[in-house]
Amino acid sequence: MNDRSQLERIYLTYKARVAAECRMHRLAFWSQILIAWYSIAIIIVSLADISTFYGVNDGGVATTSLSVLVLTASVFVYSQRFELRAASFRECYLKLQELYDSTEHPEIILKKYHDILIPFENHSNFDYDSVLLSAKVRGTHLIDAHGPIKFEGWALALHMGRIVLNYAIFIALASIPIILFLVTIAPES
Repeated sequence: MNDRSQLERIYLTYKARVAAECRMHRLAFWSQILIAWYSIAIIIVSLADISTFYGVNDGGVATTSLSVLVLTASVFVYSQRFELRAASFRECYLKLQELYDSTEHPEIILKKYHDILIPFENHSNFDYDSVLLSAKVRGTHLIDAHGPIKFEGWALALHMGRIVLNYAIFIALASIPIILFLVTIAPES
């Protein structure tokens, strides 16, 4: 390995932080969609309750339940600070990209690399695996200080399982208002 091979960890960290920023934006977007959906559901149940065409069983319970969901989701989304964290990941990866492109001596670059990481949140294994999967799909090879990085079949299965689980959780959360509609709203006879 050449003298710059130790610096490949900077590239991997940079790419993982890019993936983390994308993940934060995606979580922010879908969280806002869920909150909006729950809010619309409250309006639908309330309108159905005052309508002469529909009967609503336990409309107060349904709207209260949905209101609690909106409040809980809003507090959770606010506490996660997805957009702020995304901006932090972006700041970090821009610094890492600049450092990776530096022509300074590798020891100095590695020292600066460690210094850059100190104030920033770490990316997740999911973000790192996303980088590896993306490279595999594109047919490119990633290397680190130990040589080529392999993305094994079990790691691919685990990563894909996490993606499926994330979608399943979102679908389950998005289904709550639909279940409430089916249970509480019925056409008047």
